[in-house]
Amino acid sequence: MANHTDLGEAVKKALGDAFLFEKIDIGSDAKLSAKGTTLETERYEIKGFGHLCILHMRAMMGMMKMETAVLASFEKELPLMNLDWVQAMGKETQIIEYYDDRAADFDQTLLQSFKENGKGKTDAFNQKVAEALDAFADRMKTAKTVDPKEKADCIKRYAEGLLEADGPAVRQMKKLFGEETARRLVCKHMYGID
Repeated sequence: MANHTDLGEAVKKALGDAFLFEKIDIGSDAKLSAKGTTLETERYEIKGFGHLCILHMRAMMGMMKMETAVLASFEKELPLMNLDWVQAMGKETQIIEYYDDRAADFDQTLLQSFKENGKGKTDAFNQKVAEALDAFADRMKTAKTVDPKEKADCIKRYAEGLLEADGPAVRQMKKLFGEETARRLVCKHMYGID
């Protein structure tokens, strides 16, 4: 069986030739632990593009693992890209989603989604991630440049909508780390809104 591709490393590999990544020090938010769950967060500025956040979560004594990579473009006309991988009880789930941060209604932000789960799917999931990142990198090369302030306002509205929608991941962050830390994780670290 193949090893799972680390999503953060896959993003950096796919975009590394065209963009410079600068890691941002996020202090004590880099590693949070509560109630048997550990969340490690990395945040990067991508020069000429925007923002990357990489999350690694472990729970239930390592029986559940999750990785998330979020790409938010502040300088190009591109959607938000979220990559998620979850492994629990030997079963893997891969999710690749694109969101329109300019949509006026949060419920209308999802543009495209791929979700699949099962056992023994590591190779297929690794291939799907590589294809999605290659396609996104190609789109980045030709994407129109936009006003970074205007785009930041759109991304902020999206991130705040995510918090307000209070989905399962946000609820879990609030439960584990508190409302203020959850807001900081989502807005500041995941989507680059300072």
